[in-house]
Amino acid sequence: MLKIIKHLKPFIASILLVLGLLFVQAVCDLSLPDYMSNIVNVGIQQGGVENAVPKVIRKSKLDKIKIFLDKENVKKIEDNYILLDKKNLSKDDLERYLKDYPNLNEEPIYKLDTKDKNIINELNSILAKPILIVGGMEKADTSKVNDITKESAAENKDNKMNLQSDQNDKIKTPSKGEISKENTNLFLKMPKEQINLIKENLDKK
Repeated sequence: MLKIIKHLKPFIASILLVLGLLFVQAVCDLSLPDYMSNIVNVGIQQGGVENAVPKVIRKSKLDKIKIFLDKENVKKIEDNYILLDKKNLSKDDLERYLKDYPNLNEEPIYKLDTKDKNIINELNSILAKPILIVGGMEKADTSKVNDITKESAAENKDNKMNLQSDQNDKIKTPSKGEISKENTNLFLKMPKEQINLIKENLDKK
């Protein structure tokens, strides 16, 4: 044994390198299932969103998300988010929050009110899929509103020669706020049957 070790001395660095590479390979092999799981869960099912729990979210957006949640999950969210509304905040609090959340000046927002990792993980599992669905539907609704706007603009152009100049001045393209409001209205008018169907599909996945 000592003779073997004596002959191996010149190659000690190479042997250590090989052992190190074998260790790295073993670690990679053990980590592979976790990586594959993340590819499926985060990359595919959650659309690349590793943590779906927003620190701050607009009230209008959370109201849409709640449509796809049961009462127990809605309560879980409301227990761990606080509503910030400029109508109910003192002047000092409002100025302080506006520095971090400028959108508060336009509409109420919900702010995450917990740092408990276990609760955040629970919220993540609750919110991940509904957020993706709402995001997709908002894009679809925005497209519809944009199409309506384009059609309206085309009709206005065709009828331009038949309208008086003062009436032409009144024609305007909907503002971003008006489009956002129309987007919300289209979303909330969705039939209950369709909502229930989406909920069932969520539970199956």
